[in-house]
Amino acid sequence: MSIHRRAISTAIALLGVTLSIAVPAQTPLPKSAPNLTIRWLSSMAVSPASATAGTKFTGTVKLARRAASDLRVDLSLTGGTAIEGVGFALDGVIVPQFVTVPAGRDQATFTITTSGTAGTWIGSKMFTAKASYSSERLSAGFTVIRLANR
Repeated sequence: MSIHRRAISTAIALLGVTLSIAVPAQTPLPKSAPNLTIRWLSSMAVSPASATAGTKFTGTVKLARRAASDLRVDLSLTGGTAIEGVGFALDGVIVPQFVTVPAGRDQATFTITTSGTAGTWIGSKMFTAKASYSSERLSAGFTVIRLANR
């Protein structure tokens, strides 16, 4: 019996030593839960990056994965005024209200129109188009060059 007790005591002592060495080496748990949000929006671009007024720009919104069903991405123009059924307008630049990414696709394009006659400025002006879905936001800048009011 004493051999068994000694073996158990030795095993417990060794286990205790092993645990005391292993515990400090463990990674502590984070104080807050990790962010497990799955993002939908991946990128946004406008091309060309710069063009004269009267040119149509092409905007592209890309998703991180293919849409399971049609996915509406809201659009806006920084500083623009919302016009019902048209989109957002500022100094002759118009961005549509939204773009729809079709089911099974991972991107969609939209057209930004510019007027060669509207606006009171001459020279170049930077604009920023924005895309949003749920709480996600993306933006892309582009420059309109107005040579002269016509």
